[in-house]
Amino acid sequence: MPGRTEDSARQHLARGRGLHAEGRFEEAQGELEAARGAAPEAAEVHAALGALLLDADDLSGARAALERALGLGAPDPAVLRAL
Repeated sequence: MPGRTEDSARQHLARGRGLHAEGRFEEAQGELEAARGAAPEAAEVHAALGALLLDADDLSGARAALERALGLGAPDPAVLRAL
């Protein structure tokens, strides 16, 4: 992944996590989807999106994102517990 794209993904991921923590789910989802677009193979991005969707009561979306995170090698046991 080129450096600029990776930086963009990290920035979107950080903003998305911050917005999620503030309970601003719609804005957080936009940032996390932008991160996913910049780094579609990043397990961490899919895991963060899955956690957000779970908190937003989008269970099918959360499951899909968390399963994708696992498929990409997400090391976080919280991903498994969320499923």
